[in-house]
Amino acid sequence: MRTVSLIAALAAVLVSAVTWAAETSGPDKGSAPMLMIKPFNQDGDAYCVTCQAGLDPLVVAFVTKNDEAAQKLLSALAEEAKSAADRHLHADIVVLGGGTEADALTAWIKDQKLPVAAACVAADDKSLEPWKINGQVANTVVLFKGHKVEASFADLAAGDLAGQVKTIVGDGGGGGGMPGMPGM
Repeated sequence: MRTVSLIAALAAVLVSAVTWAAETSGPDKGSAPMLMIKPFNQDGDAYCVTCQAGLDPLVVAFVTKNDEAAQKLLSALAEEAKSAADRHLHADIVVLGGGTEADALTAWIKDQKLPVAAACVAADDKSLEPWKINGQVANTVVLFKGHKVEASFADLAAGDLAGQVKTIVGDGGGGGGMPGMPGM
């Protein structure tokens, strides 16, 4: 009986540690971190994602893995950007890291012709420090409203994105999906 209790306690600690790591990815609510990107899938100059959006709502998805979940999330982000364009929703994708994983994801974004600006940024780039991205999670989605972080989500599922976008664009925007996880 004692062994079972010890195993249960250890499992609870491990689950808490994993949950804590996921919950801490992304900048603090109310902050306004800046990041210059040069989209690889669109013509134009480099720009600051936060500055470009100004007071309009903004979604920035930081992605580290090229898997089905990431592809679904990015496709959902493109759909949300399209459906909330009349509410001036801005959206950006930042592929973190380098190597084969990042190369495969950038190739997929180009092949899909996603209309959302996408850029690659090295995971150790100093300009990412204010963003507090946890490299252990597959994706971090940051929502801005009024030039400030409204919420950050680690490993946000594609099905939860629409509900979260709705919180920053209002009732008419987004696809009306599930509300998802609470923000930071």
